[in-house]
Amino acid sequence: LDLTFTKMGDFAPDKIAEQVPQLAEILKMRRQLEELLGFMDGRVDAEKRIAQLLNNEPLLSKIASQAMSDDDKVGE
Repeated sequence: LDLTFTKMGDFAPDKIAEQVPQLAEILKMRRQLEELLGFMDGRVDAEKRIAQLLNNEPLLSKIASQAMSDDDKVGE
């Protein structure tokens, strides 16, 4: 594992995590979840809809496959 530090800010936990591919992916998902939680705050109908979607296994699998496909396209 090779980490690069050029300034004091590089010692912040999120900056270190960004340099480790596995941790960077988890950090990305965490930030997306935080954005979603902020967006969903107070939206009861949307919360119900997401709960319904999470219980729909075929649709959830399709969305996950599409998201993975989109990530593959970005990496090309």
